[in-house]
Amino acid sequence: MAQCQHVTSNGDRCQKRALLGRFCWSHKSEILKRIIINGAICALMFLGLMAADLHLHPLDWISDRLDQLITFTISITTTNDTFADIMIQGYDAYEQEHYRLALAYYQSALTLARESENQMDEATALLNTASVYEMQDKLDEALESYKQILTIVREVYPPATEGRILTAIGITYQRQSQYRRALEAYDQALAIARQEDDRVGEAIILNSTAGAFSSSSKYTDALETYQQALEIAREVGYQEGEMIALSGMGYVYSAQYSYKQAREAYQQALAIADTIEGGDWWSQELTTSISALDRELAD
Repeated sequence: MAQCQHVTSNGDRCQKRALLGRFCWSHKSEILKRIIINGAICALMFLGLMAADLHLHPLDWISDRLDQLITFTISITTTNDTFADIMIQGYDAYEQEHYRLALAYYQSALTLARESENQMDEATALLNTASVYEMQDKLDEALESYKQILTIVREVYPPATEGRILTAIGITYQRQSQYRRALEAYDQALAIARQEDDRVGEAIILNSTAGAFSSSSKYTDALETYQQALEIAREVGYQEGEMIALSGMGYVYSAQYSYKQAREAYQQALAIADTIEGGDWWSQELTTSISALDRELAD
């Protein structure tokens, strides 16, 4: 299922460093800043561990205080940085899976964007914040960020962007097993994709919709919707969407004990996964599913 891409700011994240040229901090100041941040975090972690060991405070309390210290430290050390500088540092932390640190950077960038009344930067910071919350499984917080973005994109972005945010909201609701709300968000996103004649977006949303039907055991609806996504993906040459639709159909057939049809769908999906960039994970998962079906068929 397609997910929202984690972005650093407006533009291509892969070229961000080249476009920005340099950080505002000098090399020595950067080292000093890192020492301040790491020292403060380590100090609080040490105190937190002592408090936990002595049963002075619950772990949630300690975790909250750690978040507060990181946020405060980042707010001080990024005082002279631009929005783009802070976003890059947040992205670096995100890539290293330092999610608390990434979140603090993004919140600092969000504050700067709001102070300068730059809605596009605000939406970017909120989107990256939502991505961190998703990685931390803080889905309520992620939803709140997405809803704030939705308000902004309806004012300053084209309709297609609204559709992408609605899809992200649907996916998050689906992760919470709130399938009715997920389907409502997908329906809104699908209407926008069709209005904008965005065929790839339509295939993505249909695959997500079918996934929600499948997760709620509405297998007939799921198969019909996957079939729609499959036809569109093939029509426009969207191979990833074709693979996802076939994989989803394989799962539904398997859930209905139609193992031969499931195997055929998985095999077609595997053939695509072996040829597309980033298909390694899919290849492994599909190979495992096919092997399990072969055992069922052999019994």
